[in-house]
Amino acid sequence: IPELLKNCENNDQAKLMSDLQDLQMAIYELDRYLETNWRVDSEQLSNYWDGIYRVLMKMQYDLDSAKAMCSEIEVYQSHELLLRKAKWPHQLDLKKYYYYKSCDVRLMRRIILEKCPVLNKQVLLEDWKFFDFITELNDDIEDVIEDQKSINGNAFLISYALEGADYSRNVFSQLIISCLNAQNHYVKQNIPASDWQLRIQSLSHKYTEDCRELMEHQISALNDLDNSEIQLFNELK
Repeated sequence: IPELLKNCENNDQAKLMSDLQDLQMAIYELDRYLETNWRVDSEQLSNYWDGIYRVLMKMQYDLDSAKAMCSEIEVYQSHELLLRKAKWPHQLDLKKYYYYKSCDVRLMRRIILEKCPVLNKQVLLEDWKFFDFITELNDDIEDVIEDQKSINGNAFLISYALEGADYSRNVFSQLIISCLNAQNHYVKQNIPASDWQLRIQSLSHKYTEDCRELMEHQISALNDLDNSEIQLFNELK
């Protein structure tokens, strides 16, 4: 996000950054509510959604547009609510799961490109798809200790706890390879690739290697995992 903003020709970058921070905080408040409350109150949820819509309307989007822009966040929320029914992330299509997990960043990029027409001609939202995937997966693997203490849809942690190390290593290694191959194929399809596409591809490769190394480190760290200490599983009882 900061890198996009640095290249944005919008005359009031400070206000745009401030609005985006407000939006990020409003989405974070919704996410925090879902992570800390097993029984979800529909009125409370509605209040958090109203907060998100208010920020978008402050940015000159009407209510209908704001709701349409947040459709992916609704899907993300539905995945979080499925945890209450013991429907686990690794039982879903993991590519789609991680796509929707990056919905907040994608929304902010969309807004930046809409507010910066010149930049919008240089960068496509689609360019970031695989980068977002690998960074979200990397975050899950990095946070396996922290996420035991909340109602969190950490796909890697839940997979490890329920299916074990070998299964999780195989599934997520294949996922990483698939992501890398898809990124390379996407760039080849867009030859000559833009500077932005090549930059994003380079970043994706770096995160892919980091993710592989981190996964092995975290599998070792989880060797003595006690499922009874995972809040998500305790809530199910």
